[in-house]
Amino acid sequence: MPMFKALRDALGVDFPRQNPSTVNHRHLPTSSLSKGHHSAPDVAMKVIHYTRRIERDLNPRQKSALARYRSKDVFSTRNIGQYSESTIFNAYFRFFDDMFFGGLLKLRCTVVFTGRDGKKLGEFGESSTHGTMVDGRAEGVYGTIRIHEATHLKNDRERRLWGLGTLLHEMLHCFFDFYTCFIPSCRDSLPLLGKEHGFAWQDAAYALKLCVQDPSYLNLPLKLDRCGSLVDELREWGNPHVKDLGRWGFTQKDLRYEHGRWKRLRCDGE
Repeated sequence: MPMFKALRDALGVDFPRQNPSTVNHRHLPTSSLSKGHHSAPDVAMKVIHYTRRIERDLNPRQKSALARYRSKDVFSTRNIGQYSESTIFNAYFRFFDDMFFGGLLKLRCTVVFTGRDGKKLGEFGESSTHGTMVDGRAEGVYGTIRIHEATHLKNDRERRLWGLGTLLHEMLHCFFDFYTCFIPSCRDSLPLLGKEHGFAWQDAAYALKLCVQDPSYLNLPLKLDRCGSLVDELREWGNPHVKDLGRWGFTQKDLRYEHGRWKRLRCDGE
């Protein structure tokens, strides 16, 4: 089961917490994205909208990205030795960015393939976001995504797919961090971003999962650790009862509420 850690530097280290009573607290529509000015559900819907475009309705950026994906050898997950892992992960970063995040992350994010043993570290990836507030506006916002080696897997392709799932998971964290309103009450509740993997994050992650795994489209069997992250999130909030697991494609066979506590059953990395 992959373990992820998204570092929330933007929520109290570099970004000062603003008092909602002293600012004009109005969320902007996501037709034009502005850092720290949108609701978490609207940011989630932005990603979902990108994932649901059928091929003939893709915008020029997405069409170009899809053409690269289908024609360049660097995207072959069975490729062994021809390209460095760093080259492969940066190619996929640009591809995911153009397909699902409007091409905005590559302007402010750096991806580092560390080669470190993720099993020993206790996590296979992490993201950090940083910035400062100037006259109520976010300035100098940037992020770093670090991908560690899935050393517990012996097959080269399985390790690469695991790492790409980690990459997409962390890219989603960065996208939410950049564009969700910085006021804590607009982030820090279970229906929004929660501790790390609240319902808004889960909604977007499920849409990404359906899109990338579609055998008639991208056909990438990536695991985003949605199930494990949801169980951990629910435990952080005192194990509240949630009935609509189907909202994220889960059933009682995946995770279950027993004796006042959530249990993860068979959703290995899903």
